[in-house]
Order: sequence, then C-alpha cells, then structure tokens
Amino acid sequence: MVIFLREYIKRIAKGEIPRHGIRLGLHPEMIEETRPCGKGLTGTVHLLSEEEEPVKGLVYSSDYRVELKNNQFAGTGAVLDYQIREEFTRQAAVIKGRFHIVCTGGEYDLPYQ
Repeated sequence: MVIFLREYIKRIAKGEIPRHGIRLGLHPEMIEETRPCGKGLTGTVHLLSEEEEPVKGLVYSSDYRVELKNNQFAGTGAVLDYQIREEFTRQAAVIKGRFHIVCTGGEYDLPYQ
C-alpha cells in the first residue's frame, strides 16, 4: 500500500487531479447475524465500483474479534471474507462494530453486529 500512496502523491504533484465521483457499492449494506454461543461465524462482503472504474483500498475492523482474511482490494470489484472464531463466542455477548473502508473512491463504514 506504501507504493500505492507514493504513486498517488506523485500524480497529485504532476497536477493530475484524482478522479472524484467513484462510488463504492457495499453488499450487504449492514451485517446482522445471530449465532449460538460457542459457534464461529464466517461471511463475505462484496464491494463494487458503481461506475466500473478501478478502485484501490484497505479495510479495517473496529473489533479485534472480527478478523478480515484479506484487508486490501483493487479493481472494479472485490470480495472480502471475514470470520469470528469460536473462542470469541463462548460467552453470550453482542459483537458490535464496523468495517471501515478507505479507498480511492472515499471512505465508507459498514456496520455489523
């Protein structure tokens, strides 16, 4: 990602204005899952450039118990896999947070619980 940022800064220095108006579609728009105690969870999030323009970015989870298998993406679409391991669901608890997406098309939040 350091190389990507370096390229981005060089383009701005050359006067190449970054593209605006690229919107990212998130499917689902909110993640709500219920699992019994002691059961893990896996899922996917689909990202799609609505203008079919290439987008590069990173995704972060606000809760350490929700792990992303791949937190980088590039292209017109991407599939992000996430999981909650069994050891984090042994006691009754609500895991509530968000995926924070930072990309060339802007910043997005995808809430989950």
